[in-house]
Amino acid sequence: ELRYSTHGLFTGTVTDGSWTAPLTGARAISVGQFDPGLAGRYTLGFEGSITGAGEDTNFPGGLSIGTITVGSAGLIQFAGTLADGTPVTQGINLNKDGRWPLYIPLYNDKGSLQSWISLATSGPRNLSGQVNWIKPALPATRYPAGFNQQLELHGSGYLRPVSGQRIIDQSLGVLTLTGGNMATQILESAIIGSDNKVAISGVSRPTMTVNLENGSFTGSFIHPITHLATPIKGVFLQDEAIAIGFFLGPSRSGAVVVVGPAMAE
Repeated sequence: ELRYSTHGLFTGTVTDGSWTAPLTGARAISVGQFDPGLAGRYTLGFEGSITGAGEDTNFPGGLSIGTITVGSAGLIQFAGTLADGTPVTQGINLNKDGRWPLYIPLYNDKGSLQSWISLATSGPRNLSGQVNWIKPALPATRYPAGFNQQLELHGSGYLRPVSGQRIIDQSLGVLTLTGGNMATQILESAIIGSDNKVAISGVSRPTMTVNLENGSFTGSFIHPITHLATPIKGVFLQDEAIAIGFFLGPSRSGAVVVVGPAMAE
């Protein structure tokens, strides 16, 4: 059953006879309808399972991340990595009401990532929405039981810094690594130079390299359980002046966060 409105939106339900789910859709944006203020680059992330109560063994603790580009005609190009290590991409137009219809099949079409994501131009450009991440039970090193989670998405407009300008408005920060099979979190001092090179001290020998083109970062640290160099991956959220991401431990995902000293207390 579908109901179509004169505003280009439709609603309805779908069913297989045993279950019923609501359905919402909209027409893709057409020439002349796109708000040019939405064009540009963005970075985004959505939360993991690590809270003050500790690490959840049934759901990734890291923060899934991605970068998007919105073209001058409303075409979105999205590339990211989920906190269990799954790469994701999508190319799609914004719909008529200016929202991003995110839907990506996962795990050989047995799971999915889906959301309606709002892009805002009032104040700082940003993204917001609830993301549904579904992974079925599958043989895997991490999270073989699967999960079905709804997560809060945080997104920020991204502007490449000019020469001498830092990627976020912080020169001193604290790198925190949590979860990923580690018994305790790792906290290390981080200095972001005016050239956007990041110097981090500590026994875990962390490194971080910034990609100024899209606001992402990569790096590594020595995992205290495996004693091996473990990759880290993430993005900077300029509106919040933080960096977020994830790493993969032997059987669990962990969170990577860089914040200013005051926020780390």
